[in-house]
Amino acid sequence: MKIPCSVAYQGGGREQGVDRILADHGYTRDGGIWTCADNRDDVLMLFCHFGIGMAVAAYLTSTSPFLLWHTTSMAPSSVTTLITEERVKGEVWFRCVQMGDISHLWAENEPYSTAGLFAEVYDGRDSTEPASWGSRA
Repeated sequence: MKIPCSVAYQGGGREQGVDRILADHGYTRDGGIWTCADNRDDVLMLFCHFGIGMAVAAYLTSTSPFLLWHTTSMAPSSVTTLITEERVKGEVWFRCVQMGDISHLWAENEPYSTAGLFAEVYDGRDSTEPASWGSRA
């Protein structure tokens, strides 16, 4: 499947951020509600670090990013999927249907990283040491 990519967004500031990307596809935020006059089935893909990814997910779902930063962990190269639901014509809600999925790694028997996690049982190490790699064993 070929997914066309016509615009690459770079740089900081709201004018180059999520609001701009969504505005280019007809979405605007009105208070806590996203609106879209012509909701379509466009596929938007963002590639970013965990911290930014969770901030974006929180912003789209009107959730505190602190909740996601402190209660979730996702392996590098994991996939998070948000969809839109148009419950009322012109009002769009974002819903997370997949978070931190690494099935593409499991399917190819590739190792996954536990970087960013502390040990389940304290062993004197902290998460700043090199990641221990998980396996399917």
